[in-house]
Amino acid sequence: MMKYLVLFKTISGKGGEFWETFSKWPNEPMKGVWIESSWSLFGYWDFALIVKTDSNENAVHFVGEVLRATQVSPTHPRRP
Repeated sequence: MMKYLVLFKTISGKGGEFWETFSKWPNEPMKGVWIESSWSLFGYWDFALIVKTDSNENAVHFVGEVLRATQVSPTHPRRP
């Protein structure tokens, strides 16, 4: 099992809508991925998740397809 810290931003003005949807998800939103904890953040990132997966492929699939489909903005960290 591998654990990942996932930091992400939502589309502007959609943070509350995302959180309402996300809070209804089961602890295992897809086979092989378990959400261990989640936080709402202040600053550049809007939310953080700790997820445990049974494979790297499931982690990539979860972030790239499942999470992104729920109002997450495809942004990258700021560069100094």
